[in-house]
Amino acid sequence: MRETVVVHRILPQAALEAVQADADTLAECPNYWVPRDVVEGRAPALAAAEQVVQQLYRRLVKARLPPHDDRWGGAEFWCQIYEGGRGLGFHFDKDEHAMRQDGRMANPILSSVLYLTGAPQGPAAEPGDGGRGALRQAPTVLIDQWYDHDQCCVLPENPAWSALVFPRVNQYCLFSGEQAHGVLESTAPKQQQQQQQQQQQQNGEQQGRPRERRVTFLVNWWAQRPETIERATAEDVRQGKLAPAVGGLGCGPHAALADSGSEGGSRAAGGDPLLAALSLEDAAQGTAAAAAAAGSRQEAALGAVEFVRVAAPPLPSGSVLPIDELLLEQPGLRLAGPGAADAVLISHPGLTLVPLDEEAVDPVHPLQVLAALLPTSDLDSDGSTGSGSDSGDGGEQ
Repeated sequence: MRETVVVHRILPQAALEAVQADADTLAECPNYWVPRDVVEGRAPALAAAEQVVQQLYRRLVKARLPPHDDRWGGAEFWCQIYEGGRGLGFHFDKDEHAMRQDGRMANPILSSVLYLTGAPQGPAAEPGDGGRGALRQAPTVLIDQWYDHDQCCVLPENPAWSALVFPRVNQYCLFSGEQAHGVLESTAPKQQQQQQQQQQQQNGEQQGRPRERRVTFLVNWWAQRPETIERATAEDVRQGKLAPAVGGLGCGPHAALADSGSEGGSRAAGGDPLLAALSLEDAAQGTAAAAAAAGSRQEAALGAVEFVRVAAPPLPSGSVLPIDELLLEQPGLRLAGPGAADAVLISHPGLTLVPLDEEAVDPVHPLQVLAALLPTSDLDSDGSTGSGSDSGDGGEQ
């Protein structure tokens, strides 16, 4: 799948908790830009979200971007919260302004998704379920379609495979910026939301935002900054639009708190800092001191997520094969509970992955993956569309 990679434990715990705490605020903000010198640590970060981008770069992305040249210029980030089983159609990440202005398709070098929600595997993953098969949050779907800039079209016309990546806290999916992708809808959050509201009523809790939400932090890595994407400012941080950068997010001990009232000044930790500047280069110089201060704390090693490969059988005209049925027929493959697969690659030449309508699914037996495979010839004959991607507006995962 070209440049696709999925890993566990991408962020140190402090950085993960910082971006989780900031997610609701970030979701109300526009997309922001982080210049390359900030990503690389040669200039200070203004916001905690920028430090998360630094961490993603340091831990994984650095080795996969073109080094020592001008082929990449920085990163774009934003936060996305889906409730009530909402999904997103297949699309390409792109410079939305360039597409609207002159119809030009400009893709990032790499796209990526950091999952901030999604139960970890294990018997206690879902309360009351015992790990036997509780519903998971809807997967990100990568499909075998790419935007060909030479021919100015989407190729191939009919995808021959689809990859599912299920949300799991602190899991990170990195893939080509020219690849089509989307998010399937899910029945699970709607059912869980009703149960949660009932439980809140019984416990006398205030009913508000449902606890079961699909939250992701998205980062696109660009050759050059999209025209309408700007960097967050110190004023944005002052107004609370983004949490300020702080020390100790896994990079090292150094954090300089800039005083808004004096150039180069600093405030005590108990003050009201305008921003905090954290340089990865400074942090690298203080690694030994950080280790001594942290005692036995160590940064967790990345865990590679292997794609479970599944080949779909040929289907006669008029057939429908739910993805759950296909996957659960595979020996040893589990979709939930202990040992559940976090990533699945389905080969389906001659077939098309089609999202299913929630109303067509039996609520007593909900599906883990709200999609099915159909013969592509059936779709061609009636003019329907399946997993074909949209080259127009989009840009979320």
